[in-house]
Amino acid sequence: MMIRFFMRYAICLLSVVMGCLLTAGCAEQSPAIPLEEYAVYDALFSLPPPDSTDYFIVRDSTRMRADLALTDSLAAVLSWEWEMLVPPELVQDFRAKNEQQHLLEDRFNATTEIKLMSYDEYRELVDLGFVWSLFYERYPKAGGRFWVSRVGFNREKDQALLFFSFYRGPLHGSTKYMLFRKQGTQWKPYRQRMMTIS
Repeated sequence: MMIRFFMRYAICLLSVVMGCLLTAGCAEQSPAIPLEEYAVYDALFSLPPPDSTDYFIVRDSTRMRADLALTDSLAAVLSWEWEMLVPPELVQDFRAKNEQQHLLEDRFNATTEIKLMSYDEYRELVDLGFVWSLFYERYPKAGGRFWVSRVGFNREKDQALLFFSFYRGPLHGSTKYMLFRKQGTQWKPYRQRMMTIS
């Protein structure tokens, strides 16, 4: 009777350990954000940076502002302003991916170096009133600070939509939607719309 109890206990323990190992292995092999999205981020961060920029600071999780969400009416405005139909499946893909935040990893290959800022460091700066002099004391060669959304693709994966916020100071920032088109193997900016500016 006691042997049977220990055998069941050992089998149960072994299955828990194996489950944890398999889950950890899968997590390492399947990053939350696919490389094809990083290729679009690289296209954004490879645009000519401001003078005396060695790197950009990017928050380590994606973000979509609720007040600037890609609604049906905004998608219609983008289609009208860009003189093209923003594909409905691209809009749906963008919305689905941006329903929640996702962690970014250091998988960038842009011409300008990217340094990720953790939530804890961002929170520390916010608690201090996000003093820009402190930001530039920590990051003297930074070209500014970015938030980025997840990337939405059309069915053919030759168009990509990205939302981002970019700030260089208290009254020096903007938010934009940017549409990219794939030319060969490279993503190139094609259209953009400024949403806010300060």
